[in-house]
Amino acid sequence: MRGTRAIALLTLAVGMLTGCAKADVAQLLEQYQWEKRLIFVFAPAVENAALKQQLQWLRADASGMAERDTLQWVVVHDAFVTLDATPYPQLGTRAFYRHFNIAPDAFTVLLIGKDGEEKFRSSSPVKAARFAAIIDRMPMRQREATTHHTGREGSPSP
Repeated sequence: MRGTRAIALLTLAVGMLTGCAKADVAQLLEQYQWEKRLIFVFAPAVENAALKQQLQWLRADASGMAERDTLQWVVVHDAFVTLDATPYPQLGTRAFYRHFNIAPDAFTVLLIGKDGEEKFRSSSPVKAARFAAIIDRMPMRQREATTHHTGREGSPSP
């Protein structure tokens, strides 16, 4: 009886921690909402060929990605999380995998808009030009481009 109770309490504690981790990812992402577009690159291992290809393509057009207000997250399962190549050892990878519903053995690339919504998902590497094309079709980006070229502020998004 006592062992069953301990297992139940342990299960409850793990469940609470899992819920907190997911909430922490959501809170973390909220700080970028309406300011930045987020590109997430998930890989099962550091040596993953798709990961290396994706990072190469994003680096090749770093200025274009910066112009489109993107930040790049790299999440390697059970290894590390980086934001624009800066490591964040305090962030656990599993919470990101759960939050975005990514299989641990999968390569996945996500684009999250400034509104915090997922705009694009791929299981293979994506060229920076494709990200640029997707972003450039977004109404908010079109307003940004107009504001940038005219020097006037566009109407704010709801």
